[in-house]
Amino acid sequence: VEYRMSVDEYGNLTPYSQELEENWGKPPGNLNSDGANLLVYGKKFGNIFIGVQPSFGYEGDPMRLLFSKSASPHHGFAAYHTYLEKIFKADAVLHFGTHGSL
Repeated sequence: VEYRMSVDEYGNLTPYSQELEENWGKPPGNLNSDGANLLVYGKKFGNIFIGVQPSFGYEGDPMRLLFSKSASPHHGFAAYHTYLEKIFKADAVLHFGTHGSL
C-alpha cells in the first residue's frame, strides 16, 4: 500500500464522490479499503509510481461498467485516480493490460 486516503481527504479531492454512493454506498466501501481509508496499491520509486489499478468492482461481469448507463466506478477506483492526479501529480500515465480505462 503506497497511500492511505482518508474519507475526508477523498471527499475534498474528489468532487463527484457523492454521486458514486448511489451504486456503492458511503465511502470507504469494501473495495480497496481497510474499513477506514481508501488504499492505493503500488510503490513510488523517486518520481515514478508503479501502481495496480483497482478492479472495476464487477468481477462477475467486468464489462458492465463500460456499457451500463447507471454503473459507476467504486470509491477505491476513484481514489486511485484522484491520487494519481492530485497527490502524486502525475505528468503522464502509462497503462499496460487489457480493458484499460484510461
